[in-house]
Amino acid sequence: MRSLFFLVFVSVFLYSCQKGGDPAGPVNPPTPTLPTVTTTGATAILTLSMSMSGNVSADGGAAVTARGVCWSTSPNPVITDSHITDGTGTGSFTDTIIGIPSAIYYVRAFATNSIGTAYGNQLSINIGNYNPNPDVYAAGWENVGGIAIAKVWKNGVGTALTDGTQNAIAMSVFVSGTDVYAAGYERNGTKYVAKVWKNGVGTALNNVTNNNPTQANSVFVSGADVYAAGYEHTGASNYFAKSWKNGVGTNLSPNPFDAQAYSVFVSGTDVYVAGEQNNVSFTNHIAMIWKNGVSTALTDGTADAAAESVFVINGIVYASGYENVGSNGVARVWRNGVKTTLAITSSNSNGSSVFVSGNDVYVAGNATNASSNIEATLWKNGSPTALSTNPAGAYATSVYVFNNDVYVGGYERSGGLGSNYIAKIWKNGVPVSLTNGTNTALITSVFVK
Repeated sequence: MRSLFFLVFVSVFLYSCQKGGDPAGPVNPPTPTLPTVTTTGATAILTLSMSMSGNVSADGGAAVTARGVCWSTSPNPVITDSHITDGTGTGSFTDTIIGIPSAIYYVRAFATNSIGTAYGNQLSINIGNYNPNPDVYAAGWENVGGIAIAKVWKNGVGTALTDGTQNAIAMSVFVSGTDVYAAGYERNGTKYVAKVWKNGVGTALNNVTNNNPTQANSVFVSGADVYAAGYEHTGASNYFAKSWKNGVGTNLSPNPFDAQAYSVFVSGTDVYVAGEQNNVSFTNHIAMIWKNGVSTALTDGTADAAAESVFVINGIVYASGYENVGSNGVARVWRNGVKTTLAITSSNSNGSSVFVSGNDVYVAGNATNASSNIEATLWKNGSPTALSTNPAGAYATSVYVFNNDVYVGGYERSGGLGSNYIAKIWKNGVPVSLTNGTNTALITSVFVK
């Protein structure tokens, strides 16, 4: 009993000494944490543009040194993806990105302090009526029994626009809503007549002097208006460059200049046409852009040149084509009239079609390689990629970008020199044949929706 009493006494004594010991030391400050951030909005504005907003409600006990929004076509974007930084500290912010490809985007606000980066809730937004399974349209022609038949393909299935009794070519395709438009020309027995087909029904384009032959090379639909561009053959080697609106034609070039129009693009209320026109001495063609009928020369006429395609975005006018250097054509891109030579490893090249997506400029055309073989070629921001290495030859005529996928239309020999051409579309460089080579067939235009 005494031993037990002693142990209890010692325990109480020690406890009493601890309780009455030295006072507690200084209180440590709270440990900083990540900021608190919320993604408050993601809204489509204009065409292929979006507004994104966020709010940093707490800094986590450490100064917020960067805040903003990030986005991606994959879920849970981070700051190593596309992003905008918008200031420091807490508070709300809004940012806008203009000219992005059609896609479904995932958006998150972010805030960074000394601990790391915090992300807000994820929002998604559909830009440009993104369609994960788009329809791919192409225009061109197929030779059947010695007669060229104008055709439109949808997802690889071809439909004849003409009955095969007269030669006909479809040069361009445009889709508006559920309506499919094609532009080209068909022989009426004595001459070629410019036409626009809507859902397979052809209409001849008028305002032609003395019943002259005509050809439509391009079609563009804006609202309820249908625009076309081409030319009228006035005899010998003389041509009027022409544009048509709802079937009514206007001469773009003054008589007696030899001129042709190859491409039309409508931006707002402005109508742009690309083509070529003879210089005053009739020695060379000048690459031209007409805006609302007013001409601008892209070259000085000292060498043969042509603008074969036009594309307008955010008020910037792009054109592609060629300009001769010596006896060889050199692929060109003009941006608001300032030319850039496309990189080539050959002596001869041409830029047939231009398309701009975001900050990227794509041009489809052809280039002759070191072995003198003609290659279908795609340039992205000036750097070329050969789409085909068939030594017998291949050509790229049109380019279209949709959902970050790049579609190129054209044609390639089915075998060696002299063999039939196969109509083709390359998607991200992978070829898809629309015909089997039994008949020669060409793709002149591609459109994706």
